[in-house]
Amino acid sequence: RIHFYRETMLRTALKPLRRPGVRFLSPKGHHITFVKKILESGEPCRKCVEIGATLESSGNMQYIDRVCIADMNNPESDGIQLATQYKVERAPFFVVDPPEGESGETTVYTVYGKFVKEVLGRKVMAAAAKK
Repeated sequence: RIHFYRETMLRTALKPLRRPGVRFLSPKGHHITFVKKILESGEPCRKCVEIGATLESSGNMQYIDRVCIADMNNPESDGIQLATQYKVERAPFFVVDPPEGESGETTVYTVYGKFVKEVLGRKVMAAAAKK
């Protein structure tokens, strides 16, 4: 069972989010990385699954350029490396780089509602904000 969850999460994370050559820029042109976690048990983090589903149902997944997995059993996983680099201790989180060609700092969001409001410029539905 653990192996199934890990393989499913990895396949989901590695599959292309959109057709090759097609890029949906966030409304403000940022490059966005979504980091979700696989627990020590091999199961996906509950909150990460919820946020992923909310991204899909709201249509906001089209603005995510990259999905990384923070595998708690693999300190070399991309998500763990990003968490270490940006000193983030919880998942899911979003790494938002400034638009190409613009100066600015990379920003990390650990709160989905704040990410949506500040980066995507949309209001978060009350039900999604309460989760």
